[in-house]
Amino acid sequence: MKHPLFLLAGLLTGAWAQAQMSPVGLWQSIDDGNGLPKAEIAIVQTSDGALSGRVERSLLPEPGAEPLCVLCSDDRRNQPKIGLEIIRGARQTEGKAVWEGGAFWTPKTARSTGCD
Repeated sequence: MKHPLFLLAGLLTGAWAQAQMSPVGLWQSIDDGNGLPKAEIAIVQTSDGALSGRVERSLLPEPGAEPLCVLCSDDRRNQPKIGLEIIRGARQTEGKAVWEGGAFWTPKTARSTGCD
């Protein structure tokens, strides 16, 4: 799955980069291997202005038999993959249409890493 904020960064450049642009909304994650949609990710802005992103639903024809994140090493361990928070704390750079910082969950390693 491509990193959601990486995809959003591409959308927020060039002619699209306007102060009112926001990554808030429903997005599809795309499989790097076959280019097909894997999941819907809902990105919201929290009351403190940070971004949070959760897996809303799987778009795979046959979702995996393992519904829990058994590889996660943090508070997401053994939590359902649907509803899993995969973006935490990204913030908009002041005066720019760029969102930085925070952490994201990487499905291949099931680890959370910094975004910037």
